[in-house]
Amino acid sequence: MLSRSTALTIAATSVAVLGIGLFMQKSGPDTPPVAGAESAAILDVSPLKLENITYTSLSHAVLEEAEVPVCATSMTAVPQAGAMVQLSLSAPCDANGNVTFHHAGMMFAQRLDDHGQLELAVPAMTKTAVFLAELASGETLMASAEVSDMADYERIAVQAEDHGVGLHAFEYGAEFGGAGHIWSQAEDGAGQFLKLGDASLPSAQFLQIYSHAVPKLRAEGEIALSLEAEVRSTTCNRPLNVQILSARGGGLRARELSLEMPACDAVGDFLVLNNPVESLKLSRN
Repeated sequence: MLSRSTALTIAATSVAVLGIGLFMQKSGPDTPPVAGAESAAILDVSPLKLENITYTSLSHAVLEEAEVPVCATSMTAVPQAGAMVQLSLSAPCDANGNVTFHHAGMMFAQRLDDHGQLELAVPAMTKTAVFLAELASGETLMASAEVSDMADYERIAVQAEDHGVGLHAFEYGAEFGGAGHIWSQAEDGAGQFLKLGDASLPSAQFLQIYSHAVPKLRAEGEIALSLEAEVRSTTCNRPLNVQILSARGGGLRARELSLEMPACDAVGDFLVLNNPVESLKLSRN
């Protein structure tokens, strides 16, 4: 097989031979032409056709790219009616992993689905609502939203390290178990009750939020709040830490409680704190 340099040498040699033939015709004696002499003097210099040439110096191996999983992460925050924010989180390489959210002092943990996705509606506690999401991989995502109707709502959020802690709202003189008693087992009322946090996750924080629209065309009233802590085998005979956040009148206040839980022979009983925060006194604007 001929290389590129061999092909060039053949071409150059052919040109040189052609030049010599022409010189011999011009410089020879002036004699009559002899039949067949011209064909004998001039060599056959027709082009040499080269086929199937392989230029080894120019060949390149084609590298096959290995498939790399797409691990790009993202989170968006979109304001919704009712001073809510819709969070959309995507972390394809953290499928079924846990994620911890932070917002205005609130903290709660959720689990991603099989595709590393999560859609979640969260009550805003501030007009400019900033959310952080900590993935199990250690990456932290951030998103924010402007909540234009934040001033139209008042909120109380209670978070604890154990889901045996419960927030109760008694709307307009309601009795325990009656109409207007809003809690985790009866979430419908004049206000809105929402729970956040996945109890299946280890060391998860649990969050309960009660929201009420600031009245505009309704009678004056009061909403009493209470906190209930069940004595459980995981909480008995030790302090139980509880944080309370209050969003009212455009401001945000925080309070931390340390509940001294009874001995473990009291498992199944409840501690009740009446008015752990100031009652929501709702007046017509």
